[in-house]
Amino acid sequence: MLDERRIIQLFLEALPENGSRLQPFFTTDAQTLEIGTARCLFTIDSFGEEDHFRTSDPYTLGWNLAAGTVSDIHACGGTVLHYAHSCTVANAWSEEYLSAMARGISDVITLCGARFLGGDTGRTECWQYTGVAIGRADREITRRGAQPGDRLYITGEIGSGNLEAALSLIDAAPVRLFRSTHPAMRFPVRNREARLIAHFASACMDTSDGLLRALTTISEINHTGYSAKDLPWHTPGCELLQQLGLPTELLMAGECGEYELLCTIPQSVEEEFLGAAEREGMVFHVIGMVTEAGHAELQEEDGTMDLSNCTLTARGATNHHDYVRRLTEYFMHKRHNSSVEGSR
Repeated sequence: MLDERRIIQLFLEALPENGSRLQPFFTTDAQTLEIGTARCLFTIDSFGEEDHFRTSDPYTLGWNLAAGTVSDIHACGGTVLHYAHSCTVANAWSEEYLSAMARGISDVITLCGARFLGGDTGRTECWQYTGVAIGRADREITRRGAQPGDRLYITGEIGSGNLEAALSLIDAAPVRLFRSTHPAMRFPVRNREARLIAHFASACMDTSDGLLRALTTISEINHTGYSAKDLPWHTPGCELLQQLGLPTELLMAGECGEYELLCTIPQSVEEEFLGAAEREGMVFHVIGMVTEAGHAELQEEDGTMDLSNCTLTARGATNHHDYVRRLTEYFMHKRHNSSVEGSR
């Protein structure tokens, strides 16, 4: 089966080049375009049932679809100006459902200070949503620019998105109870944090595909490594995985991310960055450091995990259940080995 990158490459080989595009493909969350004398940020993102968003609350579904779309603009240090979408709704959705969903989308657009441009609508058995956002930044941040010694910071807790996926993929009594007693989570909208990141960060990427994928991608693009520690785990996710006997690391390694911003901050401006964040009432969690190439490790209380050989991807798996099974086996094995190493 073709992986996502190969599919993209096949299209890129056939489609005409765009001279207005300023960044190489894969090196930025949103593309920077130069149109006349103006520069803008552009992103497009699609969502569907394979993303495992809970659909029981239509307002939250709408919020999450829009928040997931604008996250790419924020990862570039940008401000969202315009928003559009193509929404194929499920046949089962009622007028009341769609009104609540639209309010969720609208509230994210309003929170960003943006305006809705328009879009396209259709109906089918399985819903599909594509969001488009256009923005600008005084200083565009891409995935390139991280250097060994830069600090790794993230804007929020890790694992809420993968917890939502677990609620869809795992059929067990603790999961059913959790699903019935906990509302669907809402992705953050980091428009305020984006402006601070634009001023201080050397690189940034959102965690839409999970923290591990973001760390790996920034390392590959910059020919660096990472050493992660003191991760701010999503507490409900940790509690549920503990009940299920599953490794906590699944919350960072799964590819249904939480849409936080992972940024690298040079040590020369770290103190100023933290001071500015405190004055603005923002919380950033330091989770490690950019290292020389060849390092990919997670430091935990019972030892250090070497993650340099973790090549599992959801898009490369036969199905998501098989992916979760293989990822679980990987981290169960790693936890055993790191505990043994840590006790020596």
